[in-house]
Amino acid sequence: MKKSFTLFALSVSLIVNAQWQDVGGGVNGSTHVITTWNNMLIDGGSFNGPCGRIAGWNGFAWNCFAGGVGLVARDAISFNGNLVVCGDFWNVNQPCPNGNGIAQWDGSQWTPFGTGFNNDVLCLTIWNGQLVAGGDFTTADGNPVSRVARWTGTAWVGIGGTSDFSNDIRCLTVYNGELWAGGDFSNVGGNTPADGLVKWNGTAWVGGNSGVDIAGGVDSTVRCFYVDPQTNLLYMGGHFGQLNGDPNCAGVAVYNGNAWSPLGTGVNSYVRALTKYNGTIIVGGDFSMAGSVPANKIARWNYVTSTWAAMGTGMND
Repeated sequence: MKKSFTLFALSVSLIVNAQWQDVGGGVNGSTHVITTWNNMLIDGGSFNGPCGRIAGWNGFAWNCFAGGVGLVARDAISFNGNLVVCGDFWNVNQPCPNGNGIAQWDGSQWTPFGTGFNNDVLCLTIWNGQLVAGGDFTTADGNPVSRVARWTGTAWVGIGGTSDFSNDIRCLTVYNGELWAGGDFSNVGGNTPADGLVKWNGTAWVGGNSGVDIAGGVDSTVRCFYVDPQTNLLYMGGHFGQLNGDPNCAGVAVYNGNAWSPLGTGVNSYVRALTKYNGTIIVGGDFSMAGSVPANKIARWNYVTSTWAAMGTGMND
């Protein structure tokens, strides 16, 4: 289950004692994923300093992973003890031979998964013990797939038909044992209500009223998921302005397994990051208001009191 926190900023910061603190001078370009691996904070993005698109903070200094990846690291996850990184490097600056869009770092070297993909890999999750990748690709190991595939241990295999998705898959998660996908797509596998949000029912991708309780999908891109293991709630963020006709679901909403609900009155622009910290849900994106609270790009949602709060003075991008 993916729990990474995506930040769109030119540096990395930690919040300690209700104040933001610098992390090792940050990085010199955009960050797209933050996760943890091998007791390090892993930062991936489009930067080339202090490392090449992927770096690890050990609490004292940044660690580089050989030459890193290029052009962009989009997501990272721990799998079988290794750090798996995916992104926009299927045609240039591959970290290893056949590292087309995805590769794994074992602590000393990069190794590929098969021959990889023919286009950008944008997101990762683990489902039923298998690594699942989503993105903008149409082949995996040279075979036709439709923007999502699972690693069997020896090869990539598509999930669903070879033409199911009309556009990018931007995020993946596992909720109640089922694989969910969000993104820019519509009419998945010919299912008209499947706009932006679907789940796999074992034989097909379903959306709309077919199990995800959205009458016609979302009205714009879904960019991130977070599953809270304590409450078993699924949070979803993105560029959408409403959900099931409810404008209070602007940018972010929560699913309890039966129905979607707003977080107050939502945010006033898009959301691209979700996680949990100190008992509150952290939401990051491009907004300046969370409900009626001024909040620069990042805010926290207290699901017990149903209130928004700012996090310091927030971010400037």
